[in-house]
Amino acid sequence: MKKRMLGLFIVAILALVFTGCSKAPETPKTSETPKTSGSSDTYKLRLGTIRNDEDPSTPAVKLFAQRANELSNGRIQVEIFNNSQLGGIADMMPGMVAGTLQMMYNTDSTYSIAEGASRFNIVGAPFLWNNFAELQAFLDSDIVAKWRDEAAASTGVRLMLAKGETEPRQLSSNRPVRNASDFAGLKVRTAEAPLVTKTMLKLGAQPTVIPFADLYMALRQGTVDAQENGFITIKTQSFYEVQKYLMQTNYIRDSGAFFISEKVWSGMNENDRAIMMQAATEGAALGEKLTLAQVGEALDFLKKNMQYVDVDIASIRGQLGGILDEFEGTIWPVGTYGIAKEFLANFRKNP
Repeated sequence: MKKRMLGLFIVAILALVFTGCSKAPETPKTSETPKTSGSSDTYKLRLGTIRNDEDPSTPAVKLFAQRANELSNGRIQVEIFNNSQLGGIADMMPGMVAGTLQMMYNTDSTYSIAEGASRFNIVGAPFLWNNFAELQAFLDSDIVAKWRDEAAASTGVRLMLAKGETEPRQLSSNRPVRNASDFAGLKVRTAEAPLVTKTMLKLGAQPTVIPFADLYMALRQGTVDAQENGFITIKTQSFYEVQKYLMQTNYIRDSGAFFISEKVWSGMNENDRAIMMQAATEGAALGEKLTLAQVGEALDFLKKNMQYVDVDIASIRGQLGGILDEFEGTIWPVGTYGIAKEFLANFRKNP
Protein backbone atom coordinates (compact mmCIF):
# COMPACT_ATOMS: atom_id res chain seq x y z
CA MET A 1 0.00 0.00 0.00
CA LYS A 2 2.81 2.38 0.93
CA LYS A 3 4.61 1.57 -2.34
CA ARG A 4 1.39 2.30 -4.30
CA MET A 5 0.92 5.68 -2.58
CA LEU A 6 4.57 6.57 -3.19
CA GLY A 7 4.15 5.76 -6.90
CA LEU A 8 1.11 7.97 -7.23
CA PHE A 9 2.92 10.81 -5.46
CA ILE A 10 5.89 10.57 -7.87
CA VAL A 11 3.56 10.57 -10.90
CA ALA A 12 1.81 13.71 -9.59
CA ILE A 13 5.12 15.50 -9.05
CA LEU A 14 6.30 14.63 -12.58
CA ALA A 15 2.99 15.87 -14.05
CA LEU A 16 3.37 19.21 -12.32
CA VAL A 17 6.97 19.55 -13.50
CA PHE A 18 6.18 18.86 -17.16
CA THR A 19 3.06 21.02 -17.11
CA GLY A 20 5.09 23.91 -15.74
CA CYS A 21 7.75 23.44 -18.40
CA SER A 22 5.23 23.60 -21.22
CA LYS A 23 3.75 26.92 -20.02
CA ALA A 24 5.49 30.17 -21.03
CA PRO A 25 6.54 32.28 -18.08
CA GLU A 26 4.30 35.30 -17.43
CA THR A 27 5.72 38.79 -18.01
CA PRO A 28 5.59 40.75 -14.79
CA LYS A 29 3.04 43.58 -15.02
CA THR A 30 4.72 46.86 -14.26
CA SER A 31 4.08 50.48 -15.20
CA GLU A 32 6.99 50.24 -17.61
CA THR A 33 5.50 47.41 -19.64
CA PRO A 34 4.99 48.66 -23.26
CA LYS A 35 1.41 48.96 -24.44
CA THR A 36 0.93 47.11 -27.69
CA SER A 37 -2.73 47.16 -28.69
CA GLY A 38 -4.11 49.66 -26.22
CA SER A 39 -7.31 47.61 -26.13
CA SER A 40 -7.44 47.93 -22.32
CA ASP A 41 -6.66 51.67 -22.17
CA THR A 42 -9.53 53.78 -20.88
CA TYR A 43 -10.04 57.53 -21.19
CA LYS A 44 -12.42 59.85 -19.38
CA LEU A 45 -12.34 63.14 -21.25
CA ARG A 46 -13.99 66.41 -20.25
CA LEU A 47 -15.04 68.46 -23.30
CA GLY A 48 -16.06 72.10 -22.97
CA THR A 49 -17.94 74.43 -25.32
CA ILE A 50 -19.30 77.98 -25.05
CA ARG A 51 -22.49 77.12 -26.96
CA ASN A 52 -25.98 76.53 -25.56
CA ASP A 53 -28.33 73.60 -26.16
CA GLU A 54 -29.94 75.22 -29.22
CA ASP A 55 -26.65 75.69 -31.05
CA PRO A 56 -25.89 73.19 -33.88
CA SER A 57 -22.56 72.36 -32.25
CA THR A 58 -24.26 70.79 -29.22
CA PRO A 59 -25.76 67.81 -31.11
CA ALA A 60 -22.44 67.57 -32.96
CA VAL A 61 -20.35 67.09 -29.82
CA LYS A 62 -22.97 64.75 -28.35
CA LEU A 63 -22.71 62.54 -31.42
CA PHE A 64 -18.92 62.65 -31.15
CA ALA A 65 -19.10 61.46 -27.54
CA GLN A 66 -21.57 58.71 -28.41
CA ARG A 67 -19.53 57.40 -31.35
CA ALA A 68 -16.22 57.53 -29.47
CA ASN A 69 -17.81 55.40 -26.77
CA GLU A 70 -19.32 52.94 -29.26
CA LEU A 71 -16.24 52.57 -31.46
CA SER A 72 -14.01 51.97 -28.42
CA ASN A 73 -16.42 49.54 -26.74
CA GLY A 74 -16.84 51.94 -23.86
CA ARG A 75 -13.15 52.64 -23.26
CA ILE A 76 -13.34 56.28 -24.40
CA GLN A 77 -15.87 58.26 -22.42
CA VAL A 78 -16.47 61.94 -23.16
CA GLU A 79 -18.36 64.15 -20.71
CA ILE A 80 -19.72 67.34 -22.27
CA PHE A 81 -19.87 70.71 -20.51
CA ASN A 82 -21.53 73.24 -22.79
CA ASN A 83 -22.72 76.84 -22.29
CA SER A 84 -19.34 77.95 -20.84
CA GLN A 85 -19.61 75.69 -17.78
CA LEU A 86 -15.81 75.29 -17.88
CA GLY A 87 -15.22 78.95 -18.74
CA GLY A 88 -14.71 80.85 -21.97
CA ILE A 89 -12.26 80.04 -24.73
CA ALA A 90 -9.50 81.97 -22.98
CA ASP A 91 -10.03 79.74 -19.94
CA MET A 92 -10.41 76.41 -21.69
CA MET A 93 -7.41 76.72 -24.00
CA PRO A 94 -4.86 76.82 -21.13
CA GLY A 95 -7.10 74.46 -19.16
CA MET A 96 -6.28 71.69 -21.62
CA VAL A 97 -2.61 72.15 -20.77
CA ALA A 98 -3.25 72.30 -17.03
CA GLY A 99 -5.52 69.23 -17.15
CA THR A 100 -8.76 70.80 -15.89
CA LEU A 101 -10.31 69.58 -19.13
CA GLN A 102 -9.03 67.51 -22.02
CA MET A 103 -11.02 68.76 -25.03
CA MET A 104 -12.78 71.83 -26.41
CA TYR A 105 -15.08 72.44 -29.34
CA ASN A 106 -15.27 75.82 -31.05
CA THR A 107 -14.09 77.26 -34.35
CA ASP A 108 -10.77 76.80 -36.06
CA SER A 109 -9.78 80.47 -35.87
CA THR A 110 -9.98 80.49 -32.06
CA TYR A 111 -6.76 78.43 -32.01
CA SER A 112 -4.92 81.67 -32.71
CA ILE A 113 -5.47 82.97 -29.16
CA ALA A 114 -2.93 80.40 -27.99
CA GLU A 115 0.62 81.71 -28.18
CA GLY A 116 2.33 79.63 -30.85
CA ALA A 117 -0.76 79.21 -33.04
CA SER A 118 -1.02 82.72 -34.54
CA ARG A 119 -0.83 81.33 -38.10
CA PHE A 120 -4.45 80.29 -37.68
CA ASN A 121 -5.53 83.94 -37.73
CA ILE A 122 -5.39 83.61 -41.51
CA VAL A 123 -8.49 81.40 -41.38
CA GLY A 124 -10.62 84.38 -40.34
CA ALA A 125 -9.07 86.87 -42.77
CA PRO A 126 -11.87 89.09 -44.19
CA PHE A 127 -12.91 88.40 -47.79
CA LEU A 128 -10.07 85.91 -48.33
CA TRP A 129 -12.21 82.85 -49.16
CA ASN A 130 -14.73 83.00 -52.02
CA ASN A 131 -16.62 80.04 -50.56
CA PHE A 132 -16.29 77.48 -47.81
CA ALA A 133 -14.98 74.79 -50.18
CA GLU A 134 -11.80 76.85 -50.56
CA LEU A 135 -11.33 77.13 -46.82
CA GLN A 136 -12.01 73.44 -46.19
CA ALA A 137 -9.52 72.43 -48.88
CA PHE A 138 -6.91 74.63 -47.21
CA LEU A 139 -7.64 73.15 -43.77
CA ASP A 140 -7.30 69.64 -45.25
CA SER A 141 -3.97 70.46 -46.92
CA ASP A 142 -0.50 69.25 -45.96
CA ILE A 143 0.32 72.90 -45.22
CA VAL A 144 -2.15 73.12 -42.35
CA ALA A 145 -1.29 69.59 -41.19
CA LYS A 146 2.25 70.81 -40.62
CA TRP A 147 0.99 73.94 -38.86
CA ARG A 148 -1.12 71.79 -36.54
CA ASP A 149 1.87 69.67 -35.53
CA GLU A 150 4.03 72.75 -34.93
CA ALA A 151 1.34 74.52 -32.93
CA ALA A 152 0.61 71.41 -30.85
CA ALA A 153 4.28 71.16 -29.87
CA SER A 154 4.37 74.85 -29.04
CA THR A 155 1.06 75.28 -27.22
CA GLY A 156 0.34 71.90 -25.65
CA VAL A 157 -3.05 71.92 -27.40
CA ARG A 158 -3.74 70.11 -30.67
CA LEU A 159 -6.26 71.08 -33.31
CA MET A 160 -7.49 67.52 -33.74
CA LEU A 161 -10.00 68.17 -36.52
CA ALA A 162 -11.10 71.30 -38.40
CA LYS A 163 -14.12 70.42 -40.50
CA GLY A 164 -17.64 71.61 -41.16
CA GLU A 165 -18.99 74.98 -42.23
CA THR A 166 -20.03 77.38 -39.50
CA GLU A 167 -22.13 80.53 -39.66
CA PRO A 168 -20.41 83.14 -41.91
CA ARG A 169 -20.29 86.77 -40.78
CA GLN A 170 -22.83 89.14 -42.35
CA LEU A 171 -23.87 92.78 -41.88
CA SER A 172 -27.01 94.48 -40.59
CA SER A 173 -27.50 98.23 -40.46
CA ASN A 174 -30.00 101.05 -40.12
CA ARG A 175 -29.02 102.24 -43.59
CA PRO A 176 -28.40 100.22 -46.78
CA VAL A 177 -24.86 99.20 -47.66
CA ARG A 178 -24.72 98.40 -51.38
CA ASN A 179 -21.02 98.91 -52.09
CA ALA A 180 -17.74 100.00 -50.52
CA SER A 181 -18.59 103.71 -50.54
CA ASP A 182 -21.61 103.13 -48.29
CA PHE A 183 -19.30 102.18 -45.42
CA ALA A 184 -18.09 105.80 -45.13
CA GLY A 185 -18.92 107.08 -41.65
CA LEU A 186 -20.86 103.94 -40.72
CA LYS A 187 -20.56 103.25 -36.98
CA VAL A 188 -20.10 99.48 -36.83
CA ARG A 189 -20.01 97.45 -33.66
CA THR A 190 -17.14 94.95 -33.73
CA ALA A 191 -15.53 92.59 -31.29
CA GLU A 192 -12.06 93.51 -30.06
CA ALA A 193 -10.30 91.98 -33.07
CA PRO A 194 -7.55 93.84 -34.99
CA LEU A 195 -8.44 92.05 -38.24
CA VAL A 196 -12.01 93.33 -38.17
CA THR A 197 -11.18 96.78 -36.78
CA LYS A 198 -8.57 97.56 -39.44
CA THR A 199 -10.82 96.20 -42.19
CA MET A 200 -13.64 98.53 -41.19
CA LEU A 201 -11.28 101.49 -40.93
CA LYS A 202 -9.94 100.78 -44.41
CA LEU A 203 -13.51 100.86 -45.72
CA GLY A 204 -14.07 104.26 -44.09
CA ALA A 205 -16.32 102.97 -41.31
CA GLN A 206 -16.04 103.80 -37.62
CA PRO A 207 -15.53 100.51 -35.73
CA THR A 208 -16.70 100.57 -32.12
CA VAL A 209 -15.98 97.85 -29.59
CA ILE A 210 -19.10 97.01 -27.58
CA PRO A 211 -19.60 93.89 -25.41
CA PHE A 212 -21.95 91.45 -27.08
CA ALA A 213 -24.29 91.49 -24.08
CA ASP A 214 -24.81 95.24 -24.61
CA LEU A 215 -25.20 95.14 -28.38
CA TYR A 216 -28.99 95.03 -28.65
CA MET A 217 -29.38 98.15 -26.49
CA ALA A 218 -26.56 99.92 -28.36
CA LEU A 219 -28.35 99.30 -31.65
CA ARG A 220 -31.67 100.35 -30.21
CA GLN A 221 -30.26 103.60 -28.79
CA GLY A 222 -28.29 104.40 -31.94
CA THR A 223 -24.89 104.18 -30.26
CA VAL A 224 -23.85 102.29 -33.39
CA ASP A 225 -25.46 102.06 -36.82
CA ALA A 226 -24.54 98.50 -37.69
CA GLN A 227 -23.15 95.18 -36.50
CA GLU A 228 -21.51 92.14 -38.09
CA ASN A 229 -22.77 88.73 -37.06
CA GLY A 230 -24.27 85.71 -38.78
CA PHE A 231 -27.91 85.26 -39.75
CA ILE A 232 -28.61 82.84 -36.90
CA THR A 233 -27.25 85.30 -34.36
CA ILE A 234 -29.18 88.22 -35.86
CA LYS A 235 -32.37 86.19 -35.53
CA THR A 236 -31.83 84.62 -32.09
CA GLN A 237 -30.64 87.91 -30.56
CA SER A 238 -33.59 89.78 -32.13
CA PHE A 239 -31.34 92.34 -33.82
CA TYR A 240 -33.91 92.51 -36.61
CA GLU A 241 -36.09 94.46 -34.17
CA VAL A 242 -33.58 97.31 -34.05
CA GLN A 243 -31.98 97.05 -37.52
CA LYS A 244 -33.70 97.78 -40.83
CA TYR A 245 -31.35 96.45 -43.52
CA LEU A 246 -29.70 93.07 -44.02
CA MET A 247 -26.63 92.49 -46.22
CA GLN A 248 -25.11 89.11 -47.08
CA THR A 249 -21.34 89.58 -47.22
CA ASN A 250 -19.96 86.21 -45.99
CA TYR A 251 -16.87 88.25 -45.28
CA ILE A 252 -15.47 86.00 -42.57
CA ARG A 253 -15.69 82.21 -42.83
CA ASP A 254 -14.66 79.56 -40.34
CA SER A 255 -14.96 75.86 -39.61
CA GLY A 256 -15.95 73.83 -36.59
CA ALA A 257 -12.99 72.44 -34.66
CA PHE A 258 -12.25 69.78 -32.06
CA PHE A 259 -9.26 70.59 -29.82
CA ILE A 260 -7.51 68.14 -27.51
CA SER A 261 -4.70 68.23 -24.98
CA GLU A 262 -1.49 67.27 -26.75
CA LYS A 263 -0.48 65.24 -23.69
CA VAL A 264 -3.62 63.15 -24.02
CA TRP A 265 -3.29 62.81 -27.80
CA SER A 266 0.38 61.78 -27.69
CA GLY A 267 -0.50 59.11 -25.12
CA MET A 268 -3.03 57.48 -27.41
CA ASN A 269 -2.09 54.69 -29.80
CA GLU A 270 -2.92 54.86 -33.49
CA ASN A 271 -6.08 52.81 -33.12
CA ASP A 272 -7.56 55.12 -30.49
CA ARG A 273 -6.55 58.20 -32.46
CA ALA A 274 -8.38 56.76 -35.47
CA ILE A 275 -11.46 56.21 -33.31
CA MET A 276 -11.34 59.83 -32.12
CA MET A 277 -10.97 61.13 -35.67
CA GLN A 278 -13.82 58.98 -36.96
CA ALA A 279 -16.14 60.09 -34.17
CA ALA A 280 -15.17 63.75 -34.63
CA THR A 281 -15.70 63.55 -38.40
CA GLU A 282 -19.21 62.18 -37.90
CA GLY A 283 -19.97 64.87 -35.33
CA ALA A 284 -18.64 67.61 -37.62
CA ALA A 285 -20.81 66.40 -40.49
CA LEU A 286 -23.92 66.61 -38.31
CA GLY A 287 -22.93 70.06 -37.04
CA GLU A 288 -22.49 71.36 -40.59
CA LYS A 289 -25.83 69.90 -41.72
CA LEU A 290 -27.70 71.50 -38.82
CA THR A 291 -25.84 74.81 -39.22
CA LEU A 292 -26.67 75.15 -42.91
CA ALA A 293 -30.31 74.31 -42.22
CA GLN A 294 -30.50 76.92 -39.46
CA VAL A 295 -28.72 79.54 -41.59
CA GLY A 296 -31.26 79.00 -44.38
CA GLU A 297 -34.19 79.19 -41.99
CA ALA A 298 -32.79 82.32 -40.34
CA LEU A 299 -32.24 84.04 -43.69
CA ASP A 300 -35.80 83.31 -44.79
CA PHE A 301 -37.10 84.69 -41.51
CA LEU A 302 -34.95 87.83 -41.66
CA LYS A 303 -35.95 88.61 -45.24
CA LYS A 304 -39.55 88.78 -44.03
CA ASN A 305 -38.65 91.12 -41.18
CA MET A 306 -35.90 93.28 -42.73
CA GLN A 307 -35.07 94.81 -46.09
CA TYR A 308 -32.57 92.59 -47.91
CA VAL A 309 -29.89 94.48 -49.86
CA ASP A 310 -27.61 93.01 -52.53
CA VAL A 311 -23.96 93.97 -51.99
CA ASP A 312 -21.24 94.63 -54.56
CA ILE A 313 -18.52 92.49 -52.94
CA ALA A 314 -16.03 93.27 -55.73
CA SER A 315 -16.11 96.96 -54.83
CA ILE A 316 -15.36 96.12 -51.19
CA ARG A 317 -12.41 93.92 -52.13
CA GLY A 318 -11.15 96.71 -54.38
CA GLN A 319 -11.35 99.22 -51.54
CA LEU A 320 -9.47 96.92 -49.18
CA GLY A 321 -6.67 96.37 -51.68
CA GLY A 322 -3.65 94.71 -50.06
CA ILE A 323 -4.80 95.12 -46.46
CA LEU A 324 -3.91 91.52 -45.59
CA ASP A 325 -0.27 92.21 -46.45
CA GLU A 326 -0.25 94.72 -43.59
CA PHE A 327 -0.77 91.93 -41.05
CA GLU A 328 2.39 90.03 -41.99
CA GLY A 329 4.62 89.71 -38.96
CA THR A 330 2.00 91.06 -36.56
CA ILE A 331 -1.24 89.11 -36.52
CA TRP A 332 0.40 86.10 -38.18
CA PRO A 333 4.03 85.18 -38.93
CA VAL A 334 5.68 86.64 -42.01
CA GLY A 335 4.86 84.59 -45.09
CA THR A 336 1.56 83.17 -43.83
CA TYR A 337 -0.62 85.22 -46.16
CA GLY A 338 1.68 84.44 -49.09
CA ILE A 339 1.27 80.72 -48.42
CA ALA A 340 -2.52 81.05 -48.34
CA LYS A 341 -2.53 83.14 -51.55
CA GLU A 342 -0.40 80.61 -53.38
CA PHE A 343 -2.64 77.77 -52.24
CA LEU A 344 -5.74 79.64 -53.40
CA ALA A 345 -4.24 80.46 -56.78
CA ASN A 346 -3.48 76.79 -57.39
CA PHE A 347 -6.81 75.60 -56.02
CA ARG A 348 -8.81 78.00 -58.16
CA LYS A 349 -7.04 76.72 -61.26
CA ASN A 350 -7.84 73.12 -60.38
CA PRO A 351 -10.70 73.10 -57.85
